[in-house]
Amino acid sequence: MMERYEGVTIRGQVKMELFDVQGDLVDFRDWSPNMIVYAGNDLIRDCLGQSSGQPAGAQWIAIGTGTDAVSGADTTLGTESSRKPSAYAEAETGGGLKDRWTEIVTFGAGEGTGAVTESGCFNASGAGSMFCRQTFAVINKGAGDSLQMTWQFTIS
Repeated sequence: MMERYEGVTIRGQVKMELFDVQGDLVDFRDWSPNMIVYAGNDLIRDCLGQSSGQPAGAQWIAIGTGTDAVSGADTTLGTESSRKPSAYAEAETGGGLKDRWTEIVTFGAGEGTGAVTESGCFNASGAGSMFCRQTFAVINKGAGDSLQMTWQFTIS
């Protein structure tokens, strides 16, 4: 008999790498979990359930300098400093099941410079719906530095 499984969980995490003007890695933050906010749950529902007018996927990554704790009710970053479109890639975790995807973006020289302490994924270049948010210990991004962020999501 075939098993029936209806529970679905989406988990997200982010890895951050800061490179100086010479391209040397100067700060590294290994995988750290984020929170999929209430608006992110709504975005999933609307992407799957609407027959017309479906919203865009969350492929815009924003960084900022806000320090307020993450809340499920968040709809924006505390203080957004830069937002860019990400590169999407899918992957499998084993057995041929493609249950993981990544969104990768690099904030180059002059983009999002300052004391970066938060990040989130959105479905638009401005405003839009927030999918998830994370805060972290400060990453001091200088004007010539680049910050690569890799968001990874897994469906299980």
